[in-house]
Amino acid sequence: MMVSTMEPENVLVFGSMPKTQMIQSSHLVCTNFSRLPNASVFYSSSPLTLMLPLLLLQLSLGSAAILVTFYLLRHFGLPLMLAQVLGGVLLGPSLLCRIPGLLNMIFPIRSFLLMDVVSTMGFMFYFFLVGVQTDIWLLKKITKKSFAIGFFSVAVPMILTLGMSLLWMQFNVNPNEKKKVDRLPEIAKAESLVSFQIVSYYLSELRVINSEIGRVALCSSMVSTLCSTCVVTSNILWNQSKDDLSRFFQSICYGIIFAALVCCILGPLLLWEMKHTLGGQPLKQGPPLGSALVEKLDVITNWVLMPLFFVKFGLAVDIFALSLKTYFKVQFFALLGAFGKFLGASLCALSCQMPQRDAIVLGFFMTFQGIIELDLFRLMKRKQIIGDEAFSAMCLTALIGSGVVALVVPCFYDPSKRYEGYYGRTLAYSRHNSELRVLVCIHEEQNVPSAINVLATLKPTKQSPIAVYMLHMVELMGSATPLLMRQKRPKKLSTRTRGSAPIIDAFKIFEENHEGLVSVSPFISVSPPQTMHEDVFQIALEKGTSLVIIPFYKKFHVGGAVYLSKRSLKIANQNVLDQAPCSVAILVDRGTLKTLHAIWAGWSSSEVAVIFLGGADDQEALALAAKMTGCQNINLTLIRIIYDGDFPDKYMEGIRNDNESLGQFQTNISGSTCAKYWEEVAKDGAGTASVLRTLENQYDIIVVGRRHYDTFPLLSGLTESNENKELGVIGDMLASSDFLGNTTILVVQQHTDNSHSE
Repeated sequence: MMVSTMEPENVLVFGSMPKTQMIQSSHLVCTNFSRLPNASVFYSSSPLTLMLPLLLLQLSLGSAAILVTFYLLRHFGLPLMLAQVLGGVLLGPSLLCRIPGLLNMIFPIRSFLLMDVVSTMGFMFYFFLVGVQTDIWLLKKITKKSFAIGFFSVAVPMILTLGMSLLWMQFNVNPNEKKKVDRLPEIAKAESLVSFQIVSYYLSELRVINSEIGRVALCSSMVSTLCSTCVVTSNILWNQSKDDLSRFFQSICYGIIFAALVCCILGPLLLWEMKHTLGGQPLKQGPPLGSALVEKLDVITNWVLMPLFFVKFGLAVDIFALSLKTYFKVQFFALLGAFGKFLGASLCALSCQMPQRDAIVLGFFMTFQGIIELDLFRLMKRKQIIGDEAFSAMCLTALIGSGVVALVVPCFYDPSKRYEGYYGRTLAYSRHNSELRVLVCIHEEQNVPSAINVLATLKPTKQSPIAVYMLHMVELMGSATPLLMRQKRPKKLSTRTRGSAPIIDAFKIFEENHEGLVSVSPFISVSPPQTMHEDVFQIALEKGTSLVIIPFYKKFHVGGAVYLSKRSLKIANQNVLDQAPCSVAILVDRGTLKTLHAIWAGWSSSEVAVIFLGGADDQEALALAAKMTGCQNINLTLIRIIYDGDFPDKYMEGIRNDNESLGQFQTNISGSTCAKYWEEVAKDGAGTASVLRTLENQYDIIVVGRRHYDTFPLLSGLTESNENKELGVIGDMLASSDFLGNTTILVVQQHTDNSHSE
């Protein structure tokens, strides 16, 4: 006989089952496990009488319900957390388990003994990862503005809801309602709290966590969470002390002592451990500690253990047992709390000179609710602070409210719109003898040699120096807080950014080798791939760059075969191409250049080729090539492929622009012994491919345009085999070719008003 403590909702929702016995208290369930039946399909018996098959079925149903719900909701831009909660609710008595007999068959009360263990384990792991991903150093970034916004985001709803709850209790006294366990002041407090982890999650899902308003929301929600924690902790300790003031303060002192021990002893020990390990490796092989833990535990926590938690949570929510009176009462206080959060955050933001639209969006951000609030509601139900109806109403209200806000926010705020109107940020329209400002993005150390080698070919002079803004893009895994910082002192890098030191050192050496002609400003970005482009655009706008160089997410062997592909970085590449406020060049690495160190120092020559078919992107590639002319150790070859036939009228304006650009380029290189120009004739795509094959192992760098004219005859038959759309037709052919050796490919896209089109 096994005796297990059950939650009250588990016993009240489900009826008795065979071999299951309730004893006196409704919180205890006894089940006989002394004899496990030999049940299986081979014995003409149901395998669901065994614990393991039943648990696997429950896990499968939970995961399937969440996946189906997420598939339906993602078309509306709703986050995964809403699908998880809604999937669990739909599996419960609110929908699926209303089928007669299905509840007792799939979720018998005897299975809750094991469900409790698995779901509790998942919830523990979830909160452990939440703690790992929380960056406490964000407290250093809290300003007076973010502190005021965070404080009033809790204070205003607390005053409104508590005041209204007291008035409600004063003027709506019903003797029959006094026996109920629903306490309006406690509901008011719960609806006024703000969770940093939930706000951070939704900011990341809505892809605004790297924006300026996203950073303000993170800092403000951190303050709100500290205030909420104080309210919840004080409330719990006061209830446990049973109105004993001395016992209340004694509990607070114990909590402060424990926090001090963790911060002053355990924290420094962990930092010392991470400091003395090698960077870039998993735990016990190097920091960051959080990245290693998240990488190992994220999948099993969110997709194996947590679905059962949401299933078990949904089984306790029955919307059909909810009376309209209770629902509207709870809905009123939930809306009042949300309005208070919105009002406190928005008005405070407006008083801090924040734009009106941004202040409104910030107010919406502070109203999000998620799994942490739902667990708080469950705790309140377990402590009999609220009843079953109030619990279901609060959960339903949180689900609907967060879903509505997630739909409304994109209508008010689109971070990509702030990049509109920045036309002319190109090389082709930049002044001749002016500073060239280039933003170079680096994913890992292997990108550095090719990137620096390309920069070395741009011929920095006193009249036209180069300002290089180097951005090391680190994928965010072990922290919920993104990071963008200018790194002036590589020796004092944090554990999260320690891997940036060799990259920064390499660019500093490049700066020293071109003293007075090249300036390097290193930046570090730690963010999710979905929002990496926000940091790229922010630097590009602030520094006024004309070109962004970003590595391709695939790496190729010398023979053209792919040997490494980071699919997560494909998202960042595509976002940069779609929305960048200046021209973009994708750097395709096909192996380390043989003349690398010689080119840096100017000891040896480098062979560079530019392929010109026609179009704005080819004109931009030509403008980039013009920056390379006049350098004694750079041999530049411009190869123009001409169509052997008559062009349709729709191409004539573009061809005139092509001829003007080519004429200007030929004028600039006249008399130069390091630059030459030749033309090749082709009738179709096959002829173009033949011309490209003549470049075999002749060049160190090849520069091409990404896009060309629509239905261009020179590309006929080639577009169908274009696997890497980011590189365009010609760029993809060269990158995956087997005849170019270790040639580096640079694919250029000019920033135009139609840069969103292919």
